[in-house]
Amino acid sequence: MKRKMFFIWLLFILLGCQTEVKFNTNHTIKAAVFNGFGASPKCISDAVEALKIDKEISPVIISADDIVNNQLNEVDVLVFAGGSGSRQMSNLGDMAAEKIREFVLKQGGGVVGICAGAYLLSTTPEYTCLRLCPVQAIDRDHDERGHGVVQFSLTEAGKEIFPELGEDRVYYSQYYEGPVLIPAGGENKQYAELATMLSDVHLENNAPANMTNNRPFLLSNTDGEGRVFLTIGHPENTPGMRWIIPRMARWVADRELISYPREVVRPHRDSSEVLFDKNLLKTEQESFSDLIFGDSDQKITATRNLVKIRSWGAKERIAGLIRDDDVQVRLAAAEALTDLEHTVVLKDLMTIIRLETDPEIQQKLKQFADKLALMCH
Repeated sequence: MKRKMFFIWLLFILLGCQTEVKFNTNHTIKAAVFNGFGASPKCISDAVEALKIDKEISPVIISADDIVNNQLNEVDVLVFAGGSGSRQMSNLGDMAAEKIREFVLKQGGGVVGICAGAYLLSTTPEYTCLRLCPVQAIDRDHDERGHGVVQFSLTEAGKEIFPELGEDRVYYSQYYEGPVLIPAGGENKQYAELATMLSDVHLENNAPANMTNNRPFLLSNTDGEGRVFLTIGHPENTPGMRWIIPRMARWVADRELISYPREVVRPHRDSSEVLFDKNLLKTEQESFSDLIFGDSDQKITATRNLVKIRSWGAKERIAGLIRDDDVQVRLAAAEALTDLEHTVVLKDLMTIIRLETDPEIQQKLKQFADKLALMCH
């Protein structure tokens, strides 16, 4: 009897562990964002929300266990977000890693790597990686070199994929300790450099100068039957540039490159480089503190300052202020979150609108919600 119960229990556990990656069947492009040890929850959320800009992309979360259970058979695009590339690789293990390589090389799947995801997809010696792009990361001893809004320019090849950025000018994106990439030694395969990093980031960790500038910022390649796209920066965390992520997904899925709403295509929103030195980091920390401990005026000022200095963690910290007791704080937070394109807060904002008793305030909040709704499906 005990043996029979054991097998019933085992069958129950095995059936319960079976996972299924469920997509919106109305959408034609199925994109899975990897969620495992080493993948930053913030970066995962930003990637998913950016993919939602495209009405034909259905994004879901996928785990290493899902991959081993052949759930990549249901996927067109696999996205690796920021965090730690080596830790994500350790979470995948040999079995899931081989499934991914088969997905790209033999099944013609597409894969996107963002920052740490670019590390993961590279061919870097003495580094655990998937070897799906013929580039290697250098100066890894100084990975923690700094962050901020950096400058990049497009190559002619990049202008074909991103015609919205086709002018001969400088553009801007969030960057957070991304890899410095060069061609992989001994590799005969080719890649296309689509955008070039112009900023020289060496603010922390005694990082040497002139390592990041004039290196690839966006690049792509074909490998086997599939396609690969890397970014060393974080367009998904850059208001006005988040649409770059679904465009990358479309390219690796070999689909038509469609246009996106003007609410999210705002390439001129940023017009200057913002690198976080000690003074700016101090200003940021003081603003974070004011969001929690300040009075209403200090909260509003801190909110606006964080947007102004292009703080990396601003939107998650501001989000709670839409539930502040002070109505002016709520309005300032809603305005900031709309500019930051923080679409994940839309549900929370709708609740606040429903609870608001002042019709005039309710209408103002609704205008922000309407704008956010236009940025995602």
